[in-house]
Amino acid sequence: TSLAPACATGLIVIAPTPPGLASHLRLSITAQPPATLAQFPSVFEDPRQCLQDVEARYMASDSMAPALEIDDRFIIDKHTYRTDLPQRGDIVLYMLPPMATVTLGVNPDALLHRIVGLPGEVVAVREGQLYIDDQPLVEPYLSPPVPIDYDYGPETIPDDAYFVLGDNRNGSFDSHIWGMLPRDSILGFAIGIYCPAERQIIFDPEAMSEKNQAIFGEVAAFFQENPAFCALTE
Repeated sequence: TSLAPACATGLIVIAPTPPGLASHLRLSITAQPPATLAQFPSVFEDPRQCLQDVEARYMASDSMAPALEIDDRFIIDKHTYRTDLPQRGDIVLYMLPPMATVTLGVNPDALLHRIVGLPGEVVAVREGQLYIDDQPLVEPYLSPPVPIDYDYGPETIPDDAYFVLGDNRNGSFDSHIWGMLPRDSILGFAIGIYCPAERQIIFDPEAMSEKNQAIFGEVAAFFQENPAFCALTE
């Protein structure tokens, strides 16, 4: 999911690029913007606020399939968690905890997984089923559900941490491998997919704020009208 954000005064261009290349949400400071620029969501009067509040990302693995497939482009909300706590079911963007990078010998990177366990809860996986506080967790977003091929726990989640899993339970580098996710490692959560245009979706429309509706609505509408831009690369 590694790609960086950028914003420009009154304008936005979202030009998806393969993993490891330049920024996904590209900065334009041109006086006369090129025709590929979409109007930046009007909820932002200050372009600096954009950098703080949202960014676009590119899905580089199948760890969140089927909700997010390889090549999906999606918008991350980075502002809501400043005042609200993460919720079960949120698809969160986070930095791999430092202890995990040292213990496992992997490079620190931003990852995307779903919160399934909340602070203070007891999480376990046994006989192919995820349990929270000894009760099977109902997960309607897993369709169809696939039995988990590993066991885990039981472990109590610390007060300042969460337990995250990929929807592709048997093919995901997540909490069952490296442990609990500290609250301060979470960068934001996924609002929805904007590209490809035919896969546009809002992940939790009932909980979506007016601000996020405005942001996502304008971006999604642009790519519905200009689906060829979803294929832009560096």
